Amino acid sequence: MTEDEKEMIANAQELARAGQHEEAVEAFEAALRVLPEDADLWHDLGAELAACGRDEEAVNALRRSIDLDANSAYAYISLARAMTRLGRTADAESVYQAGIRVNPSGSDVRYDYAIFLDETGRTNDAIKEYEVLHHLCSNHFETCINLGALYYERNNPMSARQLFQKAIRINPRSPLGYYHLGLLAEDDGDVISAAHYYSKSMELDPTDDDYNWAFDRCDNARSRK
Repeated sequence: MTEDEKEMIANAQELARAGQHEEAVEAFEAALRVLPEDADLWHDLGAELAACGRDEEAVNALRRSIDLDANSAYAYISLARAMTRLGRTADAESVYQAGIRVNPSGSDVRYDYAIFLDETGRTNDAIKEYEVLHHLCSNHFETCINLGALYYERNNPMSARQLFQKAIRINPRSPLGYYHLGLLAEDDGDVISAAHYYSKSMELDPTDDDYNWAFDRCDNARSRK
């Protein structure tokens, strides 16, 4: 790659970072006229087209990216998300599954697929994907939180608690694990422990209203006892 080509790509990426998406589209298209076989450039063009609300065009660019590099996890994710926005959920699912087949032990595509399943109302299937992902990558923080939340919704508090406790061990600076443990403690009627967990969440993120409301709720209940 020549210095001019590198500069052309850097300029396009800078426009994208600055949120100048239409200008970035033009810049990536110009770069692709010089480097038409660059899979990353096709992905970046697709991402910028999507940012402009041009999802049909984004789909074509992202398909081209995958044609050039079938191992690119983020290209499968971006393509599936664009298809989902277009209402093509069956096509999106096929893309997710193709990405998983390419790298069955990878976490990125499977994690996004699990979110997709949950958001499209297929909670049981989402749980199964999260469980596979947790088996493959047991220290994946977001999986511990999301799977724990689904267990909590499905009245499986013991499994949920184990995952939230694990999430805290993985990332003690995130308020999410503490908040969910607070919900479990509150359900058990243990407002003292719940208030402690909510207080920790507030300490880590004082701007979140949910944490503040939850703490106030428990603090009021505790003061009435």
